[in-house]
Amino acid sequence: MRDFAARLSLRSGRFQTLLLTIIAVSFLSAPAQTLAHKTTVSSSQPAQTEGTDELLPPSKFVLQSAMQVNLTKRFARLPLHKGFYNGQSVWYVLTDVSDQGLAQQLGLNFAPKLSNASNGCPGCVQELPIPANILSASRVDFKGSPDFSPTRVVVPGPTGFPLLTARPGARAGLFYTPYVQVGRQAGTISRIVYNAPIVATGDGPFDVVTHANTHDRVLAIDTVNMTVDLLFIQAFSAGKEVIYLSFDSSSEEAAVLERSTFTPVLELLSFPNGAFRRDGTRAAIFAFANG
Repeated sequence: MRDFAARLSLRSGRFQTLLLTIIAVSFLSAPAQTLAHKTTVSSSQPAQTEGTDELLPPSKFVLQSAMQVNLTKRFARLPLHKGFYNGQSVWYVLTDVSDQGLAQQLGLNFAPKLSNASNGCPGCVQELPIPANILSASRVDFKGSPDFSPTRVVVPGPTGFPLLTARPGARAGLFYTPYVQVGRQAGTISRIVYNAPIVATGDGPFDVVTHANTHDRVLAIDTVNMTVDLLFIQAFSAGKEVIYLSFDSSSEEAAVLERSTFTPVLELLSFPNGAFRRDGTRAAIFAFANG
């Protein structure tokens, strides 16, 4: 499972919900100490270049729909999709889906645990009247949208953590969650759930500096060519160096540190501390801070 609701453990000792998507696995033999040198590619898989920028080879992509991973400028370029909320344009990306066939068809990560997102928490998903393949919908109308207008503020505490002030740069509006569930068809409940986070609102111009109408990880957005560049994060998983994107968190502290949208309803996802339960939605992730 490559998209998950993760348990973020900070020095406060609390477990929170963090939504993230792995987009690429880097160099399989890279030891931890070479993290800062991840642009060094073995001769068997030479790096691609765009001008003076170094690009990760597509053979390393986990998210097959990703268009580019720029190691120099530290962004991933994803396809952009248009939707609506209360008649206003919103712009979203697709990263994961709970159905394996759709994952292969659309180049998304197959995340079977997403089908459990509504278990005990109907508000954790937006159930929308869309076909199984969301990209074949004539129109996608979301039930909620993030508010990107707040200013992101981080003030460390006397010993670093817990933070003295943590104000995320984006907050979920009423009924917003990045999880979109295909609506009931002929009375049958669908188990198809997408991770479809909204990354911008309105029709522009788009603010990618102070992020008044864009997600805090948006570096560039193109509504003509339908692409968005998103600042990525480096991490390790199962001994491999990975690159991931963080979109939403149930914790203000995690949201401000990860530059993600504060989405408190995700705290209700099943099951807290149940990373290994097949009927749950969560997997474990541990965050570390120097000092």
